[in-house]
Amino acid sequence: MKKYIGILLTALLFASCEKFEPNQNEVRNPGIYTFSLEFPSMDNTKVSVDADGKTQWEVGDQIVFSGRPTAKVVHTLTAEELTNPRLAKITVDLSPLTTEDESTPHKWNVAYPAEIWSPYSSSHMYGRSRFEGTNRLLLAGYVSDDMTSIVMNHVTASILFKVSGDFDSYIFFGNGGTEVLGYEKYLVEINSSSPSYLAKLGAATYGTLDPVTKLTGSVIADGSTVNAIYIQNEADLSSGFTIQFLESGVIKKVISTNTPLTLTHGHAVNLGALPAAALKDYVAPTTHDNEIGVTVASATDLSASASANSYIVSAAGDYKFKAVKGNSSIALSGINKVDILWETVNTTTAPEVNSVIAAADYDLQDGEDAVIVFKTPATLKPGNALIAAKGAAGKILWSWHIWIPETVISTNTYGDIMGAVAMDRNLGALVAATAGTSPVDVTSFGLLYQWGRKDPFPGAASLASSPSSAALAGGSITKAAGVITLEESIANPTLMGYTANGDWIDVSDDNLWKNAERTIYDPCPAGYRVPARDNSKDFWSSDLSAKTGWAEDGTNGWFTLGNPVAVFPFAGYIDDDGLSYKYAGSRAMYWTSHRSGSVTSYGADIRAGSRHQLSSPARSRAGSVRCVAE
Repeated sequence: MKKYIGILLTALLFASCEKFEPNQNEVRNPGIYTFSLEFPSMDNTKVSVDADGKTQWEVGDQIVFSGRPTAKVVHTLTAEELTNPRLAKITVDLSPLTTEDESTPHKWNVAYPAEIWSPYSSSHMYGRSRFEGTNRLLLAGYVSDDMTSIVMNHVTASILFKVSGDFDSYIFFGNGGTEVLGYEKYLVEINSSSPSYLAKLGAATYGTLDPVTKLTGSVIADGSTVNAIYIQNEADLSSGFTIQFLESGVIKKVISTNTPLTLTHGHAVNLGALPAAALKDYVAPTTHDNEIGVTVASATDLSASASANSYIVSAAGDYKFKAVKGNSSIALSGINKVDILWETVNTTTAPEVNSVIAAADYDLQDGEDAVIVFKTPATLKPGNALIAAKGAAGKILWSWHIWIPETVISTNTYGDIMGAVAMDRNLGALVAATAGTSPVDVTSFGLLYQWGRKDPFPGAASLASSPSSAALAGGSITKAAGVITLEESIANPTLMGYTANGDWIDVSDDNLWKNAERTIYDPCPAGYRVPARDNSKDFWSSDLSAKTGWAEDGTNGWFTLGNPVAVFPFAGYIDDDGLSYKYAGSRAMYWTSHRSGSVTSYGADIRAGSRHQLSSPARSRAGSVRCVAE
């Protein structure tokens, strides 16, 4: 390995560079400022700035200025502004930020790259920079006291290499699995000569953030292009590291070293050209003993009768199920890790992490198919969780819903109101709703689903026209920019695709759920399915007031139907504008598996006071599911 090459963490401008008079900005128009912007300098032992990763400004680079009030200014570097590749002279209109006290100009924060920068809170955009995204060169700094220059610092350390082969991506990780390599979100405070790298974000002010222990990226494997791996925090790779090289998602070669390595902000390690002889063929493991202490032979097999996308747990203990795609026998290959994506107890208070599911892993023995294993805490906590199997590159291969109800689930035909034996509660509900004179228990609302998707979104957790959503531990739900592909929905089960009054998927697929047929994407537990639509059955009628057992209470959030009476909560829904919760306590939207052959599907939309049934809501809306027996 080649020797370390340091990058000096300095804010000094080149002595030979153009200087600006201290009073230059005083004569400019209010809000217009001219600054020198230097790329943080490299160690003078470097032979060329062109061969060591990104070490200079380029035309099109975007930096972001931020300050009070909650505003930002993005500046794009032009060819005319580049005095030399390392230094730019820029003129910027900072009038949106000029209500900041100019006696403390260092509170005008500057960061690169602008496209992954975000404020660390809605009311604080000065002093700190938050970056969203791993394995990127990050720079942050502040405006100098004399208002003539921008002092930039490196936020990342880097590992540089060249490689030859048929590769398009890599996976980098520390040996032993204990090293912290990065974060999906990263916060720094650089507004003086003493930078503060707030890596772990453990304080409540910044939110809880889990570290990323593997870094992935694309690679140009032509033998001459320098590839860079960027690490946000100080990494102690005391057992060395490994780089796996992939082509089309398949690991082809691997290189590893046991040499200890320490990386600090602003320093680079140049590995040079990786020798072909050191690149070894990758051999996929045939065994993996789970590391969470589950004895596979004695663990309860949730998939003993059939596989599913959702499994019900009713007692504390150790569990396993086949690592297959939902309601099928299609085994997953290439599992590298199992993660708990989120946990919830269906209320506005998030549970402690690992309080619903204590731990999860996979187990693989030579000649056998892999199984997913997990364990609950010794005292069972009712709630819901989403577990995912990930491949070597961190991509989610499949995910499963673990449902831990508080009370025992019962079933009944309720006078055949749905055309099949039905559960007494919504999918994901912790208790069955009761029809009383007090507000319905929000934990009876259950989870919400977009039509055709196997993975749930948290339900509402309050009775309101714009209700709060159930809080999650360990993860969050995000809204896509628009529609997503089916593959994206599998790889990103917490991503909500949407189009107003349309579908969440880029190409509508009427076969994701099928009428009276359990598909691979059916979200119900084994032995159950999404109900079929049958207009002869009471639940799918447009005039519920004439049906047996009908009653409603829009104040306390429930309606009833059938004989014996089945109770349904007005659980609300997520609207088709994406992540907008609506009408919990006064309206409910229940999906059927029936589809219309366009972007709409069929479901019951029941509204307090009107008993209206909407026959074709948009598939991008997320509604409730009341599972029925197959």
